Amino acid sequence: MKVMLIAEAIGFGHVARDAEILKLLTARGWECEVITYGKCASMLRNQGYKVHPVPLSIDIRENKYGVDVNKTIVDNIRAMHIRAIKKITDALSAYKPDIVIIDTNIIGVIAFRLYRQFKKTPMVYIINANRYGSIPKTGELVLDRFVSSTADKILIPDVPLPYTISEYNLELNDKMKFIGPLTRFFGVETPTRTSGVFIACGKSGIGKRPFMELTKIVNEKVISPTEKKYDSLFINSEIVIHHGGHNTAMESILLEKPQIVIPLSGFIERLNNARKLAELGVGVVLNSKWLDSHLLEYAIDDAREKKRSVQRLSKLLKKYNGAENAYMEIEDLVT
Repeated sequence: MKVMLIAEAIGFGHVARDAEILKLLTARGWECEVITYGKCASMLRNQGYKVHPVPLSIDIRENKYGVDVNKTIVDNIRAMHIRAIKKITDALSAYKPDIVIIDTNIIGVIAFRLYRQFKKTPMVYIINANRYGSIPKTGELVLDRFVSSTADKILIPDVPLPYTISEYNLELNDKMKFIGPLTRFFGVETPTRTSGVFIACGKSGIGKRPFMELTKIVNEKVISPTEKKYDSLFINSEIVIHHGGHNTAMESILLEKPQIVIPLSGFIERLNNARKLAELGVGVVLNSKWLDSHLLEYAIDDAREKKRSVQRLSKLLKKYNGAENAYMEIEDLVT
C-alpha cells in the first residue's frame, strides 16, 4: 500500500506526530511519501522519507503583544497560490497513493479535492483544533464543512471528553475519532528521579521572551534544550515550561510532568489548551505580561503540588496508543 502525507509546516508539532504514523506504516510494509516544507521537510527527509517540498504555509506572524493571528491567517491565505496546489496535485497524480493523510492544512485539502475528481482515493485528516477564535464564526463553519465533506475520517490525537486537552478548540462532528497521543514518548518509562525545570521553547518565540531572563535568577535548576539532547533532557526533567502547544502538553502528561504554561497573547488555540490544563489540575497558567521572578518561583512550587493529578491523568493517556489507533483507522479505509 502507498500513502501520501501532506503535513502543515508551521512548527515541528505536526510532522513530529505524523512521523509516528509513518514509522508504523513503514514497519508494516507500506510505502510512504510526504509533502511539506522547510525544516519539516528536512526532518522527514533525514528519517529516510521521500519528500516533495511545497510551500504550504508561512510561519507565525508576531507583533509587540505576541502572536498576530489575523496577519498570520491573511498571509497564509495569500501564500496559497495556484502553483502550490498544482505541485500537490502533480505529486499525487504521479505517485497514485492508496490513501492520503493530511495534517491541518487547508491548501492540501483543496488540492486533494481537485485530485479526487479524477481518482477516488480515501483521505484521513488529522487535527486538534477547528475553532480559530480570530475569524468570524461563519468562516469557521465554512472551513469546517469543507474539510469534513472532503475527509473520510478526522482523527484527533487526544483522549475523549471530558479529559480532552484540546476540548475548547474543537467543534465535534460524527466523522471525528479520538485516537490518543501521537508522540515518540509513548511507551517511554518515566524516570524514578527527575530534576530541573525544562523550557520547551517551540517555534512560537517563547524562548526569546523576557521570562527567559527571569529563569536566571530563580532558585531552580533551569534546563534549556539543545537539539541533540532534547529528548533526554525532557524525559529527565521534573517540570516543563512551555507555550501551550498541544504536543508538548500531551508529552508532559505522558511523562508525568507538571506544567507551567505561558501562552503568547492572541494565540487562541494555546490559550484554550492552557485553560484546560489548569482545569484538569495538571498545569499552572501564567500571563507573560505580568511575569516576574517571584511569580515564577511560586508557580514552580505550585506545579510541584500537582504531581499526583498528573500521574493519574498519565495513566489514562497511556491506555490510548495513538499511532496504533491511527493505523487501524487508515487500514480500515483501504481493506
